[in-house]
Amino acid sequence: MILCNIYAPNMGDPLFYHNVNKIVGEMLGQILLAGDFNEVMDGALDRSSFGSSVGNKTREAVHMLKDDMGLTDVWRLSNPTKREYTFYSVTTKKHSTTHFYIHHIAQYTNE
Repeated sequence: MILCNIYAPNMGDPLFYHNVNKIVGEMLGQILLAGDFNEVMDGALDRSSFGSSVGNKTREAVHMLKDDMGLTDVWRLSNPTKREYTFYSVTTKKHSTTHFYIHHIAQYTNE
């Protein structure tokens, strides 16, 4: 198993995720990406209020990384509508979920 800890830039940088995709995509084996992605997977569920986020391009890059590698946000899979947060911004007074684990789920689904 390959464990990659992510600490993404907090200013929205799609290129960061494209680079991770390129580097990790060349590795063989089960992959677990974990850490602070500084972006939400789902703007409606993963933020305490619906405002603009750090750009949709960044979120699209996170989803592309996840999809290209065949990874799944397992917490969201088990909690499809739950609203719980991993981060609170004192400045904006908003909660969000920017820390998550995405990995292959074949071992859990007998695929």
